Parts: sequence; C-alpha cells; structure tokens
Amino acid sequence: NAVASDEPWTYFTVYANATLTVSDRVHACIITMAYGNPAVLFSPSPRSMVFDRLGLESVREKPTTLNPELLLQEQEAELDFLKCAFSSL
Repeated sequence: NAVASDEPWTYFTVYANATLTVSDRVHACIITMAYGNPAVLFSPSPRSMVFDRLGLESVREKPTTLNPELLLQEQEAELDFLKCAFSSL
C-alpha cells in the first residue's frame, strides 16, 4: 500500500480519500484537512504554526478536522489580498 509519484495530483487523490492521515509532514496534514478529513501531525517544524494560527493546535495530539467555514473564510481572505496586491498592475 505505497504510493510514489512525480506529480502532486496523485497525492491529492490519496489525501482526499484518506480516512485519517498520520504524518510528520505539514503539507500532508494541510491537504488532508482541506478535503475535510482528519489528520494528526508529529513534527516540531515551525511550518506547523499555521495550525496554531487557525486554532487547530490539537492536530499535534489527536485526529483533528478543519471547519469548512473557516477554510472558506481563509480562501476568501487570500483572494481579497491578491486582488488588492495586484489591482495596481
């Protein structure tokens, strides 16, 4: 039950269909949670601070999911930022 690929879509499919992701990779947990699935992270990486910013500190202790409404708010905030950043071009 191993997967290896040189493009990201294979991994997106795996994480989208995962029942639970247990990983030491921040991005694996982020993708899993973006698809609405639970994840547990085992990593001291500073990159994991993104979970703290979103109030998801529990991802380091137990299976944690991301509220879809919070994800939508983050997506909209990012789009607004990009619109403002590139509106003067």
